[in-house]
Amino acid sequence: MLGSGLCGEVRRDLSHEGFVLKSFNRFANEIAQKECSLFTRIYGEGSAEVIEEADGLYLRMLEVPGVSLDKCDPSELPDNARELFFQMISDLNDVGMIHGDLHSGNIMFDKDSNRFWPIDLSNAYDSYYESSSYGRAVMDIDNEKRFRQIMRKLGA
Repeated sequence: MLGSGLCGEVRRDLSHEGFVLKSFNRFANEIAQKECSLFTRIYGEGSAEVIEEADGLYLRMLEVPGVSLDKCDPSELPDNARELFFQMISDLNDVGMIHGDLHSGNIMFDKDSNRFWPIDLSNAYDSYYESSSYGRAVMDIDNEKRFRQIMRKLGA
C-alpha cells in the first residue's frame, strides 16, 4: 500500500507498470469520475481512468513521481522550493483548480524534474466562489493555516 485516505487505499497496479490504483466505495462513482477528470487535466489525456471490477471501483492513475512533502526534510529540498511550490499552485490555477485538500501529504516533490506535483485531487474552485463571504472567510482561515504549515515544511 502506498497510501490511504477517506476514499480508500492507493496501491501499485501490478498489471500496469507505472500506474497506481485508488479504491473507491462502489457508490462513489461520481467522486471517482471527478478525480479522474481533474487528474487528466493536470497530467494529460490517458493518465487516468475509472475501472469497475467485480471487487470494487478503482481509479487507475499514472504514478506521480517523487516523495510526499510530509516525508521530506527541508534540507532535502532545493533552495528555490518556495518558488517551485508557487509554480505548482500557478499551474493548478491555469487549469481552473483550487486544490480542495492541499497539505504536505498531498504534494509530491520529484528531485529528477525539480518540481512539486499535487495528488489526491479535488477542486474547491466552485465551492469557494459560490460561497457566501462568511463561507469564504472560513475557508480562507483553514487555507492560511495549511499554507503556513507548507511554508514551514519548505523551510520558509
